[in-house]
Amino acid sequence: MPKSVHQLAKQLEAISQVARKIGTSLNLQETLDAVISAVAELIPCTLAEISLWDADRGLLILRALRCPSERSFPLGHTFPPGKGYTGWIVKEKKPLFVHDVAHRRDIKPDLLPGEKPFRSYIGIPLIAGEELIGTLVLIHEKAAAFTPDDVGIVETMAGYAAAAIHKARLYEQLSHRHHELSALYSIAETLNPPLNLEQLMRQALTRVIDVTGADGGAIRLLDKAGQSLLLATHQGLSENYVRHAESFPLSEEIVGWVARERQPSLSQDMWTDPRVSSHIRELLKEVGHRALAQVPLIAQDRVVGTLGLVSRTPGFFTQDDLQLLNAIGQQLGMAIANAQLFEETQQRAQRLAALNAMATVINQALDLETLLGSAAEKILEVTRSDAALIGLVNPETNSLQITQAGKISGEFTKWYQDDYLNRQGRKSFFTQGETLIIADTLDFSFPAEVVRSRIIGEGIRSWLGVPLQSGKKIIGLLDVISCKPQTFSGEDVELLQAIGHQLGTAIENTCLRQEAIISERLVAVGRVASTVVHDLKGPLSGIINSADFLARRNLSPQIRKKMCEGIMAAARRLISTVQGILDYTREGQMTTSFSACSLPNFLHEVVNVFQVDFDKRNIKVDLQLAYRGEVKIDSDKMAQVIHNILANARDAMPEGGQLTISSRKKEDWLEISFDDTGPGVPPELNERIFEPFFSYHKKKGAGLGLSIARRIVEEHGGRIWVEKAESEGARFIVLLPLS
Repeated sequence: MPKSVHQLAKQLEAISQVARKIGTSLNLQETLDAVISAVAELIPCTLAEISLWDADRGLLILRALRCPSERSFPLGHTFPPGKGYTGWIVKEKKPLFVHDVAHRRDIKPDLLPGEKPFRSYIGIPLIAGEELIGTLVLIHEKAAAFTPDDVGIVETMAGYAAAAIHKARLYEQLSHRHHELSALYSIAETLNPPLNLEQLMRQALTRVIDVTGADGGAIRLLDKAGQSLLLATHQGLSENYVRHAESFPLSEEIVGWVARERQPSLSQDMWTDPRVSSHIRELLKEVGHRALAQVPLIAQDRVVGTLGLVSRTPGFFTQDDLQLLNAIGQQLGMAIANAQLFEETQQRAQRLAALNAMATVINQALDLETLLGSAAEKILEVTRSDAALIGLVNPETNSLQITQAGKISGEFTKWYQDDYLNRQGRKSFFTQGETLIIADTLDFSFPAEVVRSRIIGEGIRSWLGVPLQSGKKIIGLLDVISCKPQTFSGEDVELLQAIGHQLGTAIENTCLRQEAIISERLVAVGRVASTVVHDLKGPLSGIINSADFLARRNLSPQIRKKMCEGIMAAARRLISTVQGILDYTREGQMTTSFSACSLPNFLHEVVNVFQVDFDKRNIKVDLQLAYRGEVKIDSDKMAQVIHNILANARDAMPEGGQLTISSRKKEDWLEISFDDTGPGVPPELNERIFEPFFSYHKKKGAGLGLSIARRIVEEHGGRIWVEKAESEGARFIVLLPLS
């Protein structure tokens, strides 16, 4: 049976809450427990479990479980996937839904020792990218316990869970490595102060120059591609040399040979050494550097860079100096490698923290405009850029709408949105899933000079843009902009792409949530409208019937007066009913006006409005009033309460019956009871019939009558409830204070 919009909205909200909860945790076990608890609460089941896949051993490891104690297995229990349902999921990497185990012939469940048989099964592979990281399984001892809708919910949860588990496992591995490196540095602290990479190289070079008496020196690091040596730190070199010798290919100069051959080298006089190019020779002559000692920096048989010292004195360095420098290079190479690894670990941890911070913002239940604004601000923070742009495709107009944050003018954003994106061509670029990388706008080839002038005129020097995606669907673009030129690494691109996927999914979820809310509001409006029609129809029918009766010629003046009074009372109740509905929908306190009135006169007046209806349906009314004194009430509001009870009694006895209205005093309370001979109310619904929008055995109305009645009675300091009458029908009891 299809789910209602209200049910779907509740499920979406539950899934959104779980996504926010697991998206803000980097603890693996907390993430697993949150996922399994949420799934078990959404989908009733006998057992729910998450097992993680150990590819090296070919085993599943039970990590989270929700089940009765008699079915429990210890967490950490390992088991092969076998040939049954779980084995099929691991092999095929596809969801498996078994409506009834007894009717599934092609695959049989492979029960673990001590595991009880089951009848219904849902198994979902947890996949991050293309990697299987585990399984999410729900079973039930009864057949047909799960529906295809349940499978869809579990698949949605599994998508969030897989990403969160993958992130938590990666963070766990990085934290473990970070812990190892921290321990290594804590040991080294007894010999040397703890240093980051830049400090380590700078202070190491200073120390080596002091020890050897050299005039200057430099440390170069091998780039990630392993093709060039980049100047990392230096002392005593000319600005001109630094500017023109910032990078050397491995195929050039003495430093390239040292790194390539992994051997130290001496040059007694670089001004005459043929291994030195004429260009570099002229740069060295500017400050008079003649002698060179160059050694490789090696860590675990891997070259990480070079260490070179220079002197103005030809032949300054000896073979002994070279041997000492080579030994220092071995130690320094390992220290640099460790510092690089430590720095990379910190950078990855920072990226994970950035993703976690983004998840905290974008997984909140926000409207779309607020979500985009908050996300743009958070992207500025985590990427340390000067401006961020988020563009969404409007499917109706096929145009892009930009949300901006940071140091960029609204005029530029409007031009970028209207003239460039929607007219000149970047849209086709990102819709093909391509990434835009501009390290320096001054060197970039733009499609038109006007584009170049506008971007450079805005002060923009570097630009990184990725598609904004939800799953495989491209829904917009995400750009970060800087006022300084910079080289974007692969990690920078991956981080922005990951943020783009996170944000894209959040945008899709927000749009779905807003659509569900709009649908829910429309349904609520329909219900309220139906209630207004229903609650006004009764008094109007009384007025019409009374007016029709009043048109008869042979009525006595007393009867005419009585009917006119009934019409006026019904009209007043119409006004009171409308005000009551307004008060209810506004959820504010009702306006009440108390005054003393005669209980018999009050009840007779309300009953008279229904008298014509009761006569037509052959309903006899018997007033048994043991208490006939006064009561202090808001007569219009309380008339609405009695009206709703009488209308329910009338509708419950379409073929006629008996309605008994009685009153009695109980200490300081007045009890008014209404007994009908209708079918009654099932005991399990005694409370629910007072809930808003709940109707029982009524084809019309939206179920607000008794809810409003309870609120009016409670405003009087009393109570209203329903129970079984002696006639087997319903007995409504109104209890009001007399003092």
